[in-house]
Amino acid sequence: MVKYQTALIAERQIRANVINGLKALIAKYQDIFKDNSLFKDFASLNDANIIVGKDNFAAVKRIVDEFAGIVSLKSDELHASLEAKVAELKVQLQQWGAKETEIQAKIDVKKRIWKAKASRLILEKLIK
Repeated sequence: MVKYQTALIAERQIRANVINGLKALIAKYQDIFKDNSLFKDFASLNDANIIVGKDNFAAVKRIVDEFAGIVSLKSDELHASLEAKVAELKVQLQQWGAKETEIQAKIDVKKRIWKAKASRLILEKLIK
């Protein structure tokens, strides 16, 4: 019984760490991919002050725009993939938690039985 109780405590901590770690990681990814300020700032630039590298500026602007499109597309793909994995993860974590609850209930029943037996033994010794 002690082995199971110890395992339950350790597994709850593992599950909590996984949940918290993944939540933080997902939030970071979402923040990173949502930040398109650099792309907007660059898109708003014009070549009025560019004299020497007008052709290069236009090419760089096009490439940055394409880059922004790739980031946006991959962001959407990543978001969809993460949502699917989060759903799978929730199912597994719920099943794991249900198993723990079942084992904890069995442990609690055994504890009550042992306490009752111990109380009865103490009473018998006191009566003698």
